[in-house]
Amino acid sequence: MNIIKQSVSADIAKDKFDACFSVLTSEHLVVVKATHRFANSAQGLAAFSKWIRKWEVP
Repeated sequence: MNIIKQSVSADIAKDKFDACFSVLTSEHLVVVKATHRFANSAQGLAAFSKWIRKWEVP
């Protein structure tokens, strides 16, 4: 499976936000790799930043 595109989406609310990391393969399949809920705060944003780095494909 060759990855041709990475994507992060977010659903933002007042107190929290949900994030999703997915990839598009060379077979044109979207594969959701991870989802997570974070607090909508400075600490939540820092946790999101750390979380998304572990899923990034170079």
